[in-house]
Amino acid sequence: MARKDATQQKENGREKETAGSVSSSSPSEALVGEVSGEGGASVSIRAVQPSGTRNIGGLELNVNLVPERLRIGPWSVFAHLFVIGVGIFLVLLSPSAVATGGELKAPSPGEFLSMNPPGLFYLVGTFWCWFVLAYMFCFVGWGPMMSYTMWSWSLLTLRYTFATTGASGILWLAWTEWLAEALRFVALANACITFFLWWLILVPFIYYTQDAEGRRAFVKLNLSFFLMNIHVLNFPLALLDFLYNARTLILFDLWVALLVAWVYLTFYLYVLDKIGVHLYVILTPRTPLCALNYTLVLLIYVGIFAALNGITGSWSGTQAG
Repeated sequence: MARKDATQQKENGREKETAGSVSSSSPSEALVGEVSGEGGASVSIRAVQPSGTRNIGGLELNVNLVPERLRIGPWSVFAHLFVIGVGIFLVLLSPSAVATGGELKAPSPGEFLSMNPPGLFYLVGTFWCWFVLAYMFCFVGWGPMMSYTMWSWSLLTLRYTFATTGASGILWLAWTEWLAEALRFVALANACITFFLWWLILVPFIYYTQDAEGRRAFVKLNLSFFLMNIHVLNFPLALLDFLYNARTLILFDLWVALLVAWVYLTFYLYVLDKIGVHLYVILTPRTPLCALNYTLVLLIYVGIFAALNGITGSWSGTQAG
């Protein structure tokens, strides 16, 4: 009898070890409630969640899209060195950048709030940007605010808001015109990166890594009201704003954009990565190439800066001629 009990305990121990060694990629169970039965006994009701998925504040994450070696394990020392190095560079550059930023002024202040087409455009744009943010918090959740996309949309919202209030003629709001100009380039640069990164890289990657059912669901999600705004409408809104009263960009514009990019990278690495939110595989700190990836991202800002200045320079030359 004693031998039988020992054998039974040994088998139970093996079952527990096996249960504990199940891969994290298998479906997980979540307790959703309990039902009382006869004699006071209760039965737990558990719902099986799809494997590899997480929902944080309405932001649906598919962990399996990022290879395990890029989301689990030690960081490359180059990630820390890059963040520190760029931070020091931005601090050293700040006196020169801020000196040029003191003279920022919209090239054609005009009457933004008069009911001419440009004035109406800014009023409608400001309302719509805030409406999309309100829609997100009410019907999607706060989770998307962790993404670069929603940081970009928020900057665009502030750009429209400050441009409208700064040129309203109300004296105590005049200072917001400077803030609008400070956000001019970064709002457009972030919208460009969001638009082209999503449609040229992320959409094909996500679509072709799904099965037939997953593809249909992704297409439906991609065509939803919320995503069409933040991934499609964001770019023309930012571009039309820039072109309406374009000016030559200065060092301060580039410095603000690089600062925003550095702040988001720092937030992504030291906050999101720590809690297991892996939105962008290119930002992983677990490869020696991470510093190269981060450098390429910053160079994209420099490239957009140069391209826009080339466009505005051509326009100025044409108008002068």
